[in-house]
Amino acid sequence: MVRSYLDAAKSGDCAVTQELTAASTWAWCDTPKLTGYKNLGEVTKLPASQAGVDLDCYHLTITTTAEPKRGITAGTRPWTLCFEHTGEGYRLYQQGMG
Repeated sequence: MVRSYLDAAKSGDCAVTQELTAASTWAWCDTPKLTGYKNLGEVTKLPASQAGVDLDCYHLTITTTAEPKRGITAGTRPWTLCFEHTGEGYRLYQQGMG
Protein backbone atom coordinates (compact mmCIF):
# COMPACT_ATOMS: atom_id res chain seq x y z
CA MET A 1 0.00 0.00 0.00
CA VAL A 2 2.70 2.52 0.95
CA ARG A 3 4.70 1.73 -2.21
CA SER A 4 1.56 2.28 -4.31
CA TYR A 5 1.11 5.68 -2.70
CA LEU A 6 4.76 6.63 -3.20
CA ASP A 7 4.80 5.43 -6.80
CA ALA A 8 1.67 7.49 -7.52
CA ALA A 9 3.25 10.56 -5.90
CA LYS A 10 6.51 10.10 -7.80
CA SER A 11 4.72 9.71 -11.14
CA GLY A 12 2.48 12.73 -10.46
CA ASP A 13 -0.75 10.72 -10.28
CA CYS A 14 -2.76 13.33 -8.43
CA ALA A 15 -6.03 11.37 -8.60
CA VAL A 16 -4.51 8.48 -6.64
CA THR A 17 -2.65 10.58 -4.09
CA GLN A 18 -5.71 12.72 -3.40
CA GLU A 19 -7.91 9.65 -3.04
CA LEU A 20 -5.47 8.07 -0.58
CA THR A 21 -4.86 11.18 1.53
CA ALA A 22 -7.02 12.18 4.50
CA ALA A 23 -8.10 15.79 5.07
CA SER A 24 -5.64 15.98 7.99
CA THR A 25 -2.61 16.37 5.68
CA TRP A 26 -1.71 17.33 2.10
CA ALA A 27 -1.48 15.04 -0.92
CA TRP A 28 1.64 14.87 -3.07
CA CYS A 29 -0.12 16.54 -5.94
CA ASP A 30 1.15 20.00 -6.79
CA THR A 31 4.22 21.24 -4.93
CA PRO A 32 6.43 19.96 -3.61
CA LYS A 33 6.93 17.16 -6.11
CA LEU A 34 8.25 13.84 -4.90
CA THR A 35 11.04 12.96 -7.33
CA GLY A 36 12.41 9.89 -5.58
CA TYR A 37 12.36 7.70 -2.50
CA LYS A 38 14.48 4.95 -0.96
CA ASN A 39 15.18 3.12 2.30
CA LEU A 40 11.52 2.37 3.01
CA GLY A 41 11.47 0.88 6.50
CA GLU A 42 9.15 -1.56 8.20
CA VAL A 43 5.89 -0.38 9.70
CA THR A 44 5.86 1.20 13.16
CA LYS A 45 2.43 1.01 14.75
CA LEU A 46 1.29 3.94 16.87
CA PRO A 47 -1.82 3.38 19.02
CA ALA A 48 -4.58 5.95 19.34
CA SER A 49 -3.43 6.58 22.92
CA GLN A 50 -0.23 8.12 21.47
CA ALA A 51 -1.39 9.56 18.15
CA GLY A 52 -5.11 10.26 18.53
CA VAL A 53 -5.91 7.50 16.00
CA ASP A 54 -4.24 4.16 15.27
CA LEU A 55 -1.49 4.74 12.71
CA ASP A 56 0.88 2.64 10.63
CA CYS A 57 4.01 4.76 10.11
CA TYR A 58 6.86 4.24 7.66
CA HIS A 59 10.26 5.93 7.78
CA LEU A 60 12.03 6.49 4.49
CA THR A 61 14.24 8.88 2.57
CA ILE A 62 12.62 11.16 -0.01
CA THR A 63 13.87 13.57 -2.64
CA THR A 64 11.64 16.53 -3.49
CA THR A 65 11.36 19.85 -5.20
CA ALA A 66 10.99 22.93 -3.00
CA GLU A 67 7.83 24.27 -1.41
CA PRO A 68 8.69 27.38 0.63
CA LYS A 69 5.14 27.70 2.03
CA ARG A 70 5.59 24.34 3.76
CA GLY A 71 9.21 25.02 4.70
CA ILE A 72 10.48 22.32 2.35
CA THR A 73 13.70 22.91 0.42
CA ALA A 74 14.67 20.95 -2.65
CA GLY A 75 16.78 17.91 -1.86
CA THR A 76 16.89 14.62 0.00
CA ARG A 77 15.81 14.14 3.61
CA PRO A 78 14.38 11.61 6.08
CA TRP A 79 10.58 11.52 6.05
CA THR A 80 7.76 9.69 7.78
CA LEU A 81 4.37 8.77 6.32
CA CYS A 82 1.64 7.65 8.73
CA PHE A 83 -1.48 5.93 7.46
CA GLU A 84 -4.82 5.40 9.21
CA HIS A 85 -6.91 2.36 8.35
CA THR A 86 -10.42 3.65 7.58
CA GLY A 87 -13.59 2.00 6.33
CA GLU A 88 -12.47 2.93 2.79
CA GLY A 89 -8.94 1.51 3.28
CA TYR A 90 -5.67 3.15 4.24
CA ARG A 91 -5.34 6.92 4.00
CA LEU A 92 -2.27 9.08 4.55
CA TYR A 93 -3.10 10.79 7.82
CA GLN A 94 0.13 12.52 8.89
CA GLN A 95 3.58 13.12 7.44
CA GLY A 96 6.74 15.07 8.03
CA MET A 97 10.47 15.14 8.46
CA GLY A 98 12.06 12.59 10.71
